[in-house]
Amino acid sequence: TSSMRMVLGGMMEEETDQLDELTKQYKDLGVFVEELIAPLYIRPVGGMARWCPKWWLHAEAVFRFNALWVAYENGYASGDPLFAANWMASYADPFMTRLMDPNGTFNGCSPERGHRMSPLCGEDVLPCEPLPDLFRD
Repeated sequence: TSSMRMVLGGMMEEETDQLDELTKQYKDLGVFVEELIAPLYIRPVGGMARWCPKWWLHAEAVFRFNALWVAYENGYASGDPLFAANWMASYADPFMTRLMDPNGTFNGCSPERGHRMSPLCGEDVLPCEPLPDLFRD
């Protein structure tokens, strides 16, 4: 939905603004996914792994990839010799496991068939009821 995109966009803009101070290894999110994530996580897809060639149509994927990119660029800039191992174990592997899970974000999509709306979520949004006044300030 448009409100979700506005919230995600605002949060991601704040994170990527922080990257402007760094000498980036990847100039933008698309390049990061195409040049690092896609070749690094190549898997036989369709069985236990899912992928969508139009990953940017999935809000969760955009949010997770942006978080991975920010963590990667900050870790790389730190000069920590263990950054790659820590980034893989703490961020990339858990995020990619969730994204590529057969019941995850890319359910219904495939490199051959392309993007398909997930039969799990219909409109790609979990239903929510308004928060009761009891929980509001």
